[in-house]
Amino acid sequence: MSSIKPLLSIANLRKGVRLCTAIFITVLLLSACKEQRKAEIPSPFVSSLPVNTQEPVDQPAPPETEEAAPKQSALPKDWEQVSRLQRVIGVITDLQISDDQVQFIDLMVKQNVSPVNNPVAYDYKGQTLHLIIDEPLSAAGVLQDKVNKGSAFLVNFAQFAIPPKGEVVLASRFSYNNFFYEQKDSFMDRNGQPFDLKAEFEAARPTTVPTPKPERKILYALEKKQLIKPLTQIPYYRQEKFETLPKIVFEQYNEGHQPWLSNPVTVALVNCSNLMSSDDVDVLQNIATTSEKKIVIDSDRSISEVSTGDSDFKVVMTKPGGISYDITLFAPAGTDILFVKEIVENTPSK
Repeated sequence: MSSIKPLLSIANLRKGVRLCTAIFITVLLLSACKEQRKAEIPSPFVSSLPVNTQEPVDQPAPPETEEAAPKQSALPKDWEQVSRLQRVIGVITDLQISDDQVQFIDLMVKQNVSPVNNPVAYDYKGQTLHLIIDEPLSAAGVLQDKVNKGSAFLVNFAQFAIPPKGEVVLASRFSYNNFFYEQKDSFMDRNGQPFDLKAEFEAARPTTVPTPKPERKILYALEKKQLIKPLTQIPYYRQEKFETLPKIVFEQYNEGHQPWLSNPVTVALVNCSNLMSSDDVDVLQNIATTSEKKIVIDSDRSISEVSTGDSDFKVVMTKPGGISYDITLFAPAGTDILFVKEIVENTPSK
């Protein structure tokens, strides 16, 4: 029995060695698998694309041509235009250029030039405008060497609101063809082409067909010698009849009766309403008051006083068909009562 124990111990020892070896190999395999899984996770900072180690090759720039337009720089999208386009002629008094970038131009205005079809009036004459440009000088094209102090330009600009506070500034751009260099009796754009300001306005002027002059016909007129006769001998026109006024009419007027006799519109309506409508004479006469300068009966018929610039009074009476009457009245010496001096009928030309 004593000889068997050493043999068992050696056998157990061999089994133990083999078990340790198996455990060690297993640990190594598990460690290798773990490292492999780590390698398979791509780093977020390393591109999986192959790295090009070749030196970069400069690409040839496209050939420049004389027809190539200067690079255009747009105003910031969040700038809001808050005025119509405005235009002035002025002289550059100051400007700021940094790294070939024109930041601003100060322009002393010598003339306002309202753009075509701009109904808004403005007056900058004598003021110095601070215009934000913020654009490369190259955008001025052939005008680059003209953009300096003392040069005169015709400039288009507008007001813009800048967020977040809504500060309002004046801004313009070379690239929008908003600058025109002033030469003798003309202007030049950034492409070197002449700009005819007068031609622009002429082209925009609406074509109008001249209105034919109406045919004028004198229906009634007092002679000069009749104008200086005594009051009771001057013909008084009333509804196509010619009569004289008795002395009592002038006396009663002086006492305050019938004050309408000195109102041009009322006298014309009462005495000449037959010209407008012979059937409605009474109705028309009742419309008149002693103080009105214009009476509108309907869309086609009206009576209004117009200025003459002399001692006479003129009333225009209209009626359907485009027909009108120029009625001239005067007050003879010694009274304010108005007499019809002349009636002219105006008929549209056919």
